[in-house]
Amino acid sequence: MAHRETQIFKSVGSVKFDERKASGIASPFYELDRHGDMMLPGCYKSAAPAFVEGEAVVMLNHYGMLPIGVCTKADEVDEGLAVDFVYHTHKEATDARSVAKERQEMGKGTGLSVGIRIQKQGYEEFENGQQLLNWLEDEGHDMGRVKNTDKIRAYSRYCWAIKKVDELFEFSQVCVGAAPSALATQIKNVFGGDKLLADLATDELMKMLLAGVDVGVERLESIKSVRAADGRKLGGDAVANAKSLRDRLDTLIKSAEGATAPDDVILKGLQLQAEAMLLEIN
Repeated sequence: MAHRETQIFKSVGSVKFDERKASGIASPFYELDRHGDMMLPGCYKSAAPAFVEGEAVVMLNHYGMLPIGVCTKADEVDEGLAVDFVYHTHKEATDARSVAKERQEMGKGTGLSVGIRIQKQGYEEFENGQQLLNWLEDEGHDMGRVKNTDKIRAYSRYCWAIKKVDELFEFSQVCVGAAPSALATQIKNVFGGDKLLADLATDELMKMLLAGVDVGVERLESIKSVRAADGRKLGGDAVANAKSLRDRLDTLIKSAEGATAPDDVILKGLQLQAEAMLLEIN
């Protein structure tokens, strides 16, 4: 199995308000997300206290020039990782709070999303959801707490049970709660034409793409390693998607003649990463 040390951004939970203070569940337990990860009780045991004692950064959609808040409490409860935080008073922070409160008043949610780092010893890997359920039962987990077992049982892709988070480095207020990982949503929006990230500077978008490719390479390396042990190769879809990514990056490179030097360097880095991905999976 390849070393799957990576950063993951998860869009979950919802925010509740009281003046400048807010709270919510930043990361639920026993719920398989579209990224294929299930967080288990105890996984934040060391990371959460270290986070609060450290920088305790609260961001907006995982990017921005300044934090929008400070986390004052992060504890594991039955539902997941419960957090309390206080908004800063600069414009971006007050705007984020105002939008979230307005949405709440209209009966709409505002999500929370964690940014975490995990290492190989911190997770178990499975070829499908049924294997994950079998492992949970064998390990003595309370199966009554596992959410959407029918969907997990039908899940036919690789998935992971996260036993230990090595680092919780930030969490964010995000546009959509109870969704796939925030990073995956952002990458889809960039390629799919969604206007969620339209106000980002080009270099910020390129850096976000580069981070997404990093995660994709690590995921493919992990899956390839497992399949190689059984004498199998990656499926045709993975190869086709990697080639599609390379072709899109080629188009970006060709259209970046007027880009600034930093943008051009980042684009070339993305292109090299795509080539590396293809070398890895072929």
